[in-house]
Amino acid sequence: MLASLLDPARYEQRLMARGIMGALPAELERLGLQVDVLGGTRFVDVRAVARAIRIARDYRPHIVHGAVFEGLGVAIAAGRAIGARVVVEETSHAVNRSPRGHRLFRALAQASDACVAISPAVGRYLTEVTGVPERLVTVISNGVTSPVVPDAAALAKLRLKLAVPERAFIVGTVGRLVDDSHKRVSDLLRAMQLVGDVDASVHLLVVGDGKERASLQRLASELGVQKSVTFAGHTDDAGPYYGLMQVFAIVSGREGFGLVVPEAMLCGLPVIATAVGGLLDIVLPDQTGLLVPPARPDLISEAILRLRADAELRSQLGRAGMERARALFGAERYAREVDAFYQKLLLRPRPLPWSLVSEV
Repeated sequence: MLASLLDPARYEQRLMARGIMGALPAELERLGLQVDVLGGTRFVDVRAVARAIRIARDYRPHIVHGAVFEGLGVAIAAGRAIGARVVVEETSHAVNRSPRGHRLFRALAQASDACVAISPAVGRYLTEVTGVPERLVTVISNGVTSPVVPDAAALAKLRLKLAVPERAFIVGTVGRLVDDSHKRVSDLLRAMQLVGDVDASVHLLVVGDGKERASLQRLASELGVQKSVTFAGHTDDAGPYYGLMQVFAIVSGREGFGLVVPEAMLCGLPVIATAVGGLLDIVLPDQTGLLVPPARPDLISEAILRLRADAELRSQLGRAGMERARALFGAERYAREVDAFYQKLLLRPRPLPWSLVSEV
């Protein structure tokens, strides 16, 4: 997104990643962004870090911006090796992080020039729990591009392909199925069991894939809801799937931001979300969606049935959510804030490379 929106007259960008997959390589190539795959399988991989330092010494960036733990270490090593400004980014609401993990993140943040939080909730958590100095933290809420929803004929073909009943009321969710303690799709399945006792027309559409898909499918069978649930698998374009939904649900146990929520809102969908982390910064209760406590399938089912029974409420929440997402969570707003942040960072004196500091 930044590769397509940051002014090329002001910025030249290059991406370093441990690995890259799916449709992303082709998209980055289309945008003309050079990508260096560092490789490595260990959490801290010395060879990957060494490659990053060699690339940085050749490329000489003014700013090195890293995200996720592996990326933070690489960014600090590569940036400090050449005296670049270093940014670390917190992409999660780390309520599950150990005290040792908090100490490590705090040390990484203090070894950088600035720390970006992807939502106000994450920013507060960094300062209040992780102990990152407030002067280092800048909140830049994530932004998304508006998904493209195809026409009715294309949606009808997709519905047929997925074997979703024509008259079904579709509640959908989008996300990786790799950690159910995080995304808690199992709570949606248990909610569907309760919903089915009241309204058998409700259908759950799960878009995404991962190592826990098989166990979630087994759970659906054990609960007796397998005929009311469709696992659509991975997609590089969620737009058509949003187009099939009447309600979007995200019931995570923790969430730093939740990119799929403003995507769904931009498609005019009312949202059911758990009252955790960054979701509280996106969804306004009873204005753009319904909030429920985490790990409460009973309350999730009540929210689904409430929206199923009230078309006017769905429409009202969907309209308000679309307006809020356009105003606060668009890609252009995000790129403007990153641009302003980078320009302010560049006004600071360029730090000495660590190698020169050690010589001094």
